[in-house]
This record gives sequence, structure tokens and C-alpha cells, in this order.
Amino acid sequence: MNNLELGLTLEALLLASPHLPTDKALRIVLLPGELYSIPTRQHQVRVLSGTAWVSSNGTDYQVESGESLPIEGAKHSALISDAEANPLVFEVL
Repeated sequence: MNNLELGLTLEALLLASPHLPTDKALRIVLLPGELYSIPTRQHQVRVLSGTAWVSSNGTDYQVESGESLPIEGAKHSALISDAEANPLVFEVL
């Protein structure tokens, strides 16, 4: 399974499972060069390790380890990738 298929599978799981709790974090690890599309139903990104580059609603943000970024009201899925060519560990809520 490639990264695109995995991302689509997670998106499908979230959309097809309305009974999943929305107050629980989904922890994700990205390797250098990988990109993740954050589903619009998620409200926040919290970086646990590394530095993230997040694009949401036409604006780019750099989010450091220990920081959070609200992404509520996004018209389209936000995109996240590593900003420093290191593994990135983050949670979406």
C-alpha cells in the first residue's frame, strides 16, 4: 500500500465511521518527503516531534514540536508535511 492509498484509507475510515469519537487524537508519523491530507472534520493539529509545514485555507504555517494549530473552518483538507527533512510525529483532533 502506498502513501496515497493509506491517506485515502484513513479519510474513508473517518468519513464512514460517524460513531468514532471526535475528542480522540489520531497520532500519525510522516517520514521525510511524505505529505498527509488532514480531513476537514479534524479541528486541530498538535506536533509532538519535529517541525511541521501546514497549508490550510490558502495560508502556510510552521508548527514546532509542542505547538498546536487550530484548523477549524477549513473549506478543504489541510496539508501537512515535515519542514526539516526529519520524521514528523503529530496528532489530529
